[in-house]
Amino acid sequence: MSISDIFQALGPHPIAGGCPDCDSETRFVTHAPGVYVMEIHHDDTCPDYIARRARGAAS
Repeated sequence: MSISDIFQALGPHPIAGGCPDCDSETRFVTHAPGVYVMEIHHDDTCPDYIARRARGAAS
């Protein structure tokens, strides 16, 4: 099993955690064949997420 196989298997399933400040979920998203991006989805009340949005580093 390759690392691509692992990311592909994990992709559609959210993984609990990723941020120590909130109840976030992490997902691995395929952007192109063999290219994966880890996305962390924070709670709206997360202090880190609020700070990132304030400086334009998150949407």
